[in-house]
Amino acid sequence: MLKRRSNTKSKTSSTTAQILTASALLCGAMLALPTPSLAAEELNPPTTVSGRSGGDAYTNDCGFTSAGETYAFTLSAATSNLSATVSSSAAAADMTLTIQGPDGRTCVDDTSGGLMPSYDGPWPAGDYRVWVGDWGDSQPFDLKFE
Repeated sequence: MLKRRSNTKSKTSSTTAQILTASALLCGAMLALPTPSLAAEELNPPTTVSGRSGGDAYTNDCGFTSAGETYAFTLSAATSNLSATVSSSAAAADMTLTIQGPDGRTCVDDTSGGLMPSYDGPWPAGDYRVWVGDWGDSQPFDLKFE
């Protein structure tokens, strides 16, 4: 007697793959980042971007961020003297700064002698995506490039 095989295993594998994919996205795995959702513009410092920190995606090193970047820009030439500094009018704000550029991903947390991140250093030419994150308490912010 022949028994009909169920395709439960393939359904289970497919469901497992979907759950793992969704978990990776929800956990903020930024290893393979999607195409920028904002149109990148040439950065002309000084430039200030304002908004609210955080979002639904989580990473262990940079806390909660939004799925889409806070700001996207292009540098047509490398620079060694550009800084990106986050500030907030909220006294208890504890923010992070994630920078995805041509040389990889960098997370900055608590570098300004308090709870605000700042990145100073070389910036190679290329496209950048930046997120302002937090540790679970969304606050208003200003991100200044100068």
